[in-house]
Amino acid sequence: MPFSLAPIEEFERECQMHFACYSMCRNGFATEHESMAAIPNQLTTTHFHHHDTGVTKTTASFRVFELRAMSAADGKFADLLAKSIVVSIYARWDEYHRTRIATEHLVTKKAVGSDLMGDVRLIRNCIVHSNSILTDEPRKLKELPWALQPGLLTVTSSMMNSMFNRLNREHIHIDYCPSKQ
Repeated sequence: MPFSLAPIEEFERECQMHFACYSMCRNGFATEHESMAAIPNQLTTTHFHHHDTGVTKTTASFRVFELRAMSAADGKFADLLAKSIVVSIYARWDEYHRTRIATEHLVTKKAVGSDLMGDVRLIRNCIVHSNSILTDEPRKLKELPWALQPGLLTVTSSMMNSMFNRLNREHIHIDYCPSKQ
């Protein structure tokens, strides 16, 4: 039966957009990180201007050294951003694209699988349900080439690069004859 690659290509495009935004943020942090080195104790603030009322309020206030620590290459904010992208990508796959592929192929959602997205699910579950503490997930990974050990998960830029490189050549399998459970 001929089928369209459009759902898979759409998912890849969404993932590529996530990665482009992640990369721009990560690279921007690196640039700003160096420029802030000379003023570690200066207070920096962000403001929100409410156009309807004309009121401007401070929404965040930090010393530059605190901001630099958070925004370091592969630092806490890059890790937090990477983890939120992992969670978002898996949700989008499971809630939308996987369902769409199943509908197109006249199978149940459970019949549509991907080893890579199975790995992403394991990492997502660790992030969401175990406060990013890895237990046996590292030995279960099939596609992600992440060198993980049990303990606290930190997602680095090289890990994100490898995940997105694999997403660009994603392999989906469809079980047209599911076995009875």
